[in-house]
Amino acid sequence: MPSQSTLLSRAVHGTPIPFEAASAPSRRQRATGGEMATGRLEITNGGFEGMQYDLIRDEVVIGRSPTTDITLLYEGISREHALVLFDEEARGYVIEDLASTHGTKLNGKRIRSAALAEGDQFQIGRTLFRFVLFKSD
Repeated sequence: MPSQSTLLSRAVHGTPIPFEAASAPSRRQRATGGEMATGRLEITNGGFEGMQYDLIRDEVVIGRSPTTDITLLYEGISREHALVLFDEEARGYVIEDLASTHGTKLNGKRIRSAALAEGDQFQIGRTLFRFVLFKSD
């Protein structure tokens, strides 16, 4: 089992590397008529507690593979474990389990796909994330 210090390969000395901004307007800008509904994921436990990831992309893959947007190097996490995405129709964020072996829990319940609301907590492996939603013009 990897040490806590190897939990996130995208972390450098405790500083998260922000997601790259897309050059085209995101779906969330188009769906909300220009108002930017932006999500953030915050780690709420372990050695990386307090780290934050702004959801700049419309889709963010979380998993163990080095090609994922958020990489968790921990047993019990699939290569591509879960997807957080902006759903145009619902005008909000959704989390989807990507057929992972050990599942994804939202507010303590195992899910396949579910809408995310302000303050929701989801668990991938032993890592807990809190979803924060904010809007800016």
